[in-house]
Amino acid sequence: MPIKINVHQIRENKSGQVAGRFTLRPEELELTSPKGVWHPLTFDFTCTNAGDLYVLEGRLESSTSQQCSRCLAPVEVPLAASVLAQFSPYQHQESEDCCFFRGDELDITEVLRENAILALPVKPLCSPDCKGLCPQCGTDLNQGQCQCKPKAVDPRLAALAKLISK
Repeated sequence: MPIKINVHQIRENKSGQVAGRFTLRPEELELTSPKGVWHPLTFDFTCTNAGDLYVLEGRLESSTSQQCSRCLAPVEVPLAASVLAQFSPYQHQESEDCCFFRGDELDITEVLRENAILALPVKPLCSPDCKGLCPQCGTDLNQGQCQCKPKAVDPRLAALAKLISK
């Protein structure tokens, strides 16, 4: 189901504004992910008639439950994205920065979806100093050391190992 903003009341009023708030389910933006669970999103916005363009400005907020990319512990990842998009009724102005629309409604679904996805970290972490899992036995190194013996270093890389230990 598309998310739309009706601009009929500001079409004739240059510099006119429409403001509002949407509360969205993740499914409305097709934000389904096998890696995490999305929580409801809120979008506070202002849409301004700028002559030949409509400028959408707003703040998209939510959170998602994911796994830490190092230790696989559950982590709550906040999402906060500033949204800025331009819409034009003239198809020749359509570009990466400007979306085309017809009639009195701006379909903002794809703009919100892109901003939500881009605001997430590529590798979520439970903490910046997460030690991860032991590559040999799988023990969570945040909970304590494992009993694994250090792996023998390839003699060709021994000089690099000395640099790392400094």
